[in-house]
Amino acid sequence: MRDDVIEYLVQGQQVQERRQDRLRDRALAQRRIFIDAEIDSALTQRVSLELEALRLAGDEPIRIIINCQGGDVACGAGIIASVRELMRSGIEVTAEVRGDADSMAAIIACACSRLEMNRLSRLMLHGVQGIVWGDVQDHESERQELDRITDELVELVAKRVRNPASPLADHKYLRKILRDKRATWVSAADALEAGIADLVAD
Repeated sequence: MRDDVIEYLVQGQQVQERRQDRLRDRALAQRRIFIDAEIDSALTQRVSLELEALRLAGDEPIRIIINCQGGDVACGAGIIASVRELMRSGIEVTAEVRGDADSMAAIIACACSRLEMNRLSRLMLHGVQGIVWGDVQDHESERQELDRITDELVELVAKRVRNPASPLADHKYLRKILRDKRATWVSAADALEAGIADLVAD
């Protein structure tokens, strides 16, 4: 590819990134942040810094807008820690699911003060996955850690389930789907019925 074409494409990408940054800053000024990419260290750093900046700026409610396929559990745990710090400070944090909140994104949504969804939104839950190389002791240690993380996630999700008649209120059922590699989809209507979602908008 010619150098002038490459330079043109790079400049176009830079313009687009600057535009996105300006729009994100405008949203941040309205106390809205976005989880809209893979949950990795870069996204966690951005979201955690934005949440802390908003905490220091005042006690008005914050809205986290989620459309995300999930990502790293440890990185997601970092975002949850920031959300809990806000809630301990008396700040209401609303998760608004636009599209899907999958895997760790669904867990983050469940950790917020309120959870709102659109009619076509979904939550997706599945088991924690890991890769280990080594002997039997290494594999056993990894299994124990995955079980520990699973138990923590079960407790977090269970706290959001306010309808005791929902299958999701059953800790055994929750533990089963949070250990299963296959996805379990929860529609907005099902989330509302279970008491996970506080509001479903048309």
